Amino acid sequence: NDIEIAVEIGVWRGDSAIPIALALKRTGGMLYAIDPWSNTIAAAEQSSRDRHWWSNADMEQAFEDFRERKLFSGVSKHITTLKYTSLDALQIVRPQGKIGLLHIDGNHGQWSSLADVVNYVPQVAQGGFVYFDDTDWHSTKLAYELLQKTLSHVDMVGSGSNDKPNCAVFVKDW
Repeated sequence: NDIEIAVEIGVWRGDSAIPIALALKRTGGMLYAIDPWSNTIAAAEQSSRDRHWWSNADMEQAFEDFRERKLFSGVSKHITTLKYTSLDALQIVRPQGKIGLLHIDGNHGQWSSLADVVNYVPQVAQGGFVYFDDTDWHSTKLAYELLQKTLSHVDMVGSGSNDKPNCAVFVKDW
């Protein structure tokens, strides 16, 4: 099946968004790239160490890096950039149709990551894929457990802490 709609929550500099959009360029699909690029929003719900980092991260430069990568890669027509929180972007994404690929890597706060799962997984098409980043974070545990209970686990990828995979791939069977 060709994926027509993909959603990425948490774009940052576009490290994942650009490869997804390159694949969608072949299928004619669209990626909805959701990230507020806001220090205040990014720092919310974080541990003091992470809050300090996100409060001082250069969001303008991260957005500019993403914009330049998008242009350089020739995928601008296949990315709709939504400079919103994932909750605010939902009202834009929902009417577009069912999501074929959902990548959740937004705010890693306990409630934010759980809200992303609760709000977006129902929008994923039957047979669609969900990629959930940073399964080894304590703050994403509830969201990850909910995904494990409701979707079929496909595989683990990535290199997390202690060289263990920390990104889970699921398929929605319902």
